[in-house]
Amino acid sequence: MDLFPGIADQWKRSDSPICHDGIEKGAGDSSYCPFSDFSSYYGISDFLHPIRRKVMRSQFVLLMLLSLNMTINTHASDGLIVDSVAPTQNSTVFAIDSALLLQDSAIDMYSITVFGKRLRDVVQYPRLESPGLAASTTTVNDTAIERQGAKNLIQALQYVPGAFVESRGKKVKQFVSFRGQKYPYPTYAIEGAWQNEFQELPYFFSSGDIERIEITRSSAALLSSLTSLSGVVNVTLKKFDTPATQYDVEYGSFETYHAHLLHGSTVPSRIGPVKYSAGVTAEHTDGPEGKNAAQSLLNFYGYTGLNPTKNLTLDFRLFHLYGKREMQKFENPPETNLSKAVTAAPDPTIDPFHATFFNLKSFYVFSPKASLEAIGYYTNRSSTFEVSKYYTKKDSIKYYDSKTKKWVIPDTLTALLPKTVDKDWEWGINITQALSLFNNNVLRVGGLYNHWTAPNGKRYYSGYRCENQTVSFVLVDEHRLGKWNLDAGLRGARTYNDEYTVIKDAYDNSLEPGVLKTASIIKNTWDPLALNGNVGASYDILENLALHANLAFGTIVARTGTLDTTYNKPTDENRIKIDVGTTFGNTLGKATLTGFYTYRKNALLMSNRMDTLPDGRIYSLYRNRNIDVKGVEIDVRSNEIYNLATLFANGMLKKSPYDSLENTPDQIVSAGLTLERFGATLDLFGKYVGPFENKRFSPDGALHPLGDFSTLDIVLGYQLNKTTRAFVRMENVTDDPYSTAIGYPDFGRRMAVGISARVR
Repeated sequence: MDLFPGIADQWKRSDSPICHDGIEKGAGDSSYCPFSDFSSYYGISDFLHPIRRKVMRSQFVLLMLLSLNMTINTHASDGLIVDSVAPTQNSTVFAIDSALLLQDSAIDMYSITVFGKRLRDVVQYPRLESPGLAASTTTVNDTAIERQGAKNLIQALQYVPGAFVESRGKKVKQFVSFRGQKYPYPTYAIEGAWQNEFQELPYFFSSGDIERIEITRSSAALLSSLTSLSGVVNVTLKKFDTPATQYDVEYGSFETYHAHLLHGSTVPSRIGPVKYSAGVTAEHTDGPEGKNAAQSLLNFYGYTGLNPTKNLTLDFRLFHLYGKREMQKFENPPETNLSKAVTAAPDPTIDPFHATFFNLKSFYVFSPKASLEAIGYYTNRSSTFEVSKYYTKKDSIKYYDSKTKKWVIPDTLTALLPKTVDKDWEWGINITQALSLFNNNVLRVGGLYNHWTAPNGKRYYSGYRCENQTVSFVLVDEHRLGKWNLDAGLRGARTYNDEYTVIKDAYDNSLEPGVLKTASIIKNTWDPLALNGNVGASYDILENLALHANLAFGTIVARTGTLDTTYNKPTDENRIKIDVGTTFGNTLGKATLTGFYTYRKNALLMSNRMDTLPDGRIYSLYRNRNIDVKGVEIDVRSNEIYNLATLFANGMLKKSPYDSLENTPDQIVSAGLTLERFGATLDLFGKYVGPFENKRFSPDGALHPLGDFSTLDIVLGYQLNKTTRAFVRMENVTDDPYSTAIGYPDFGRRMAVGISARVR
C-alpha cells in the first residue's frame, strides 16, 4: 500500500521550504536543519542540495523524497548502510518496493543526509527563469537571514555573490547592486508582483517575515521583471502549515531595540484548510550622538491562503510599514578642499513615511500539462520630508528667498523649510499561462499591466505630476532533450505617459526654483516599444555537474522628450548580455562558477549637462557611449562537516574600460563560518570590498577614494532549550569608519544582545 497517499501532490505545490519543521511544517519528531539551501526545490537551479534530518523513522524521510520524483543518493553515518534507488518519472513509491526500507524503530536514529535532484517543473512554477541562468541565481532562505542577524531586506542581501551595498543619508538610505550594474538599480518583486517604484522600501522591509529571497544577478531575466538591466530581487513571505510562533527581541548600541513576533497555522473550514500568518515588527535607534540618525519603525504582515478546489490555490498577502527617520548628516571626506567644504549642518527628517502593499495570487492547475497563474497587486507609498533646522555660514550654502525671488548668502540662518510629500501608488496584474504542448516541451505566455501615479511627483521630481501605464507581453518556450534543457523567449513592453515632466538634471542644484516652472510637460504620449530576447541552455554532464549558458539581447529606445548634448534624439541602445557557468554538488557541498559579459552599444547615460532651450523648456541631456563589462563569480558552500561546522565563500571580479562618475568596486569577496557544538554556536561573517573612486556628493567636485575595506561580524549563541536561543552580536568588529558613498561613513563597532524562539 501507499504509505503516504496524496502527500507528494501536496508537496509539489507547497510554497514552504522542507527544512524548517520536519517533513511537513510542524511535523517530524526531532527534525532540524542547521544548514540548507532549497533553491532546487523551487526549481531555481538544477544542481544538488542537501536535505539533512534527524528522524525517529528514517524510512519516512526517504520514501517521501522518493515520491517527489527525485533521484536519491543517501549517506548514513555510524555504519548505517542503505541502498540507492532512482524511481522513474511520476512513479509512486510503495514501502514494499523500496530498497530504502529500514526497520521501524522507536529509538532516535543517527543523522542521515539525503541528496536529491529535482527536475524543473515550469507548469507548477510558471515564472521560473531560463535554465541558463541557474548559475547566476542565488537563493537566501530564512535560516541564513536569521544566522547573520539581518533586520531588513537590504541586510539580507549582504552576502550574495558580488553584492555591493551603498549607505547614505538621502531619501533612499541604502541601495544594493550586483556586478556593478546600477542606474538603474535592480528591480524588486513581492511574491511575483513586479514593483515600478520600490527603492526606498528595502531598507525598511522587515526580514523577519521573509521566507526566502531569490536574486537573479544577471541582467537577462524575462519573466520576473520588465526592466532587467540590473538584476531582479523576488521576495517570498512566510506561511505555515501547522501552528508555529516565532519571536525575536534584542537591545544594543545607540539605544537600539528590535522586536519581532510572528504566528501562523492552518485551520479547518467548510471550503477546506485555511492557512494564516500574522506578524509585527517594532524597531528604534537613537543613532550615534550628533549624527542625526535616529529612526523608528513599525511593520505589520498578514497572510491568508486556501484551496477552494483541488486544483485552485488562492493567496492573499498584506504588508504595511509606518515610521520616521532622521537623515544622516553629511561629513566632508578627509581629502576635501577646505575652501569648498560643506560647513552647514542640516537636520532633515522623514516624518512620517508609510507604505502598504497587498496582492492576491491565484494558481489553477488544469492538468499536469497546463496551469495559469494570475497576480493582482496594489502598493501605496508616502514620505513627508522636512528640514527642521538649517545652519549656514558665509560662502557655504545659499538659499532662495521666495519674497525677493533672489538667492541669498547669509552669515547665519535658522529656518524651517516647507514640507514636501513624496506620494505615489501603483497597481497592476501579471498573468502567466503554462502549456505543455507535447512531451518535454512547455510554452509560457504572459502579460502584465502596471499603472503608476505620483500626483505631486517624487524625489527629484517633487512638484511635477507623474503618471504612466505600462503594458507588456512575454513568450517563452522550454524543451528538455535528454541531458539538454533549452529555452528561448521574447518580452515586449511599452509605456503610455499620461503625464510626465522633463526637468533639470537630478544632481544639479544651481537653478532657481522659479525657472523650473517652465519645465516641459509631456502628456498622452507613447514611449517606443522595448523588445528583449533570450536564449538559454543547460547540460547535465553528470548527475551532479551541469553547464549553463544564456544569451540576452535587445534594443532600448530613449523615452519621449529626451535629448543628447547635441540637442538631438539619443541613438538607440543595443544590448548583449552573456552568462556562462557551471554548477556542482556532492556530499561535501556545492559550488558554482559563472562568467558574465555585458556589451551596451550607444548606452543611454545621463550627462552632467542640462540646458534651457529657446522656448523655455528645461532638459536633462543624455549621451551615448559604448560600455562593456566582463567578470567572473564563484560561490562555494559546504554541507555540515563532522556535525560541527559549515562554511561558505564567494567572490566577484569584474573589469570595465568605462570610467564614469559612478564607479563601483571591481573586487568583492565574502566568507562565513558556522560552528555548533553542545548547544553553543559561533557565526563569523566577513567581507572585503575593493577600492574605487567616486565624485557623487563630492563637495569640491573632485574624485575621492572609497572602498578598500574589510568588515567582520561575529554572533555568539547558546541554545537555552529546544525552542529558545540567546545570542550576542558584534558588527564591524574592527571599528572601521569605512564609506561606500562620499560623506556617509559607517558608525563603527556595534553590539547587541537578544533572545529568539521558534515554537511549533
